[in-house]
Amino acid sequence: VRESIYDVHLLLICKKFNIKGAFKMQEAFQMSKMITGAWISQMVYVTAKLKLADLVAAQPRTADELAGLTDTQSDMMSRLLRALASVEIFAENEDSQFEPTPLSETLRSDIPNSQWALAIMMGEEHYRCWGELMYSLETSKKSFDKLYGQPIFEYLDENPEAAKVFDAAM
Repeated sequence: VRESIYDVHLLLICKKFNIKGAFKMQEAFQMSKMITGAWISQMVYVTAKLKLADLVAAQPRTADELAGLTDTQSDMMSRLLRALASVEIFAENEDSQFEPTPLSETLRSDIPNSQWALAIMMGEEHYRCWGELMYSLETSKKSFDKLYGQPIFEYLDENPEAAKVFDAAM
């Protein structure tokens, strides 16, 4: 069983801060997951954007195959897939192929009640907006308006692809 990226990160935190008590480790682990949560959300976004769940649902595939199908770099695809497997979004078999899991099934673009569009919407415009939370707190202005130069619904009126994703996510 492969350790999750969170398990590895927790071990590093415990070693760095010499945390030995179970109570402190639990809080450190919980906080670590919160701090690094963007890693997972961006991995989910990229999985949705590249339609990896659709490709793997058709048949188990290697990182090289998926990189070729998505016009991405094989070494980076391998790292992404192993990280996704560490949080059970995919499973890696003995032939180094990646297979679907119940979690990856929720990211398929071709099934009812999919989370595919939500993952894309949250990974694109909304992700950037959350990065400007401090701006909104300091100014009482919407970060979306700052980043995109207009309110969200005006933006969607002018960007049909983003509107399509938004509608599908709702």
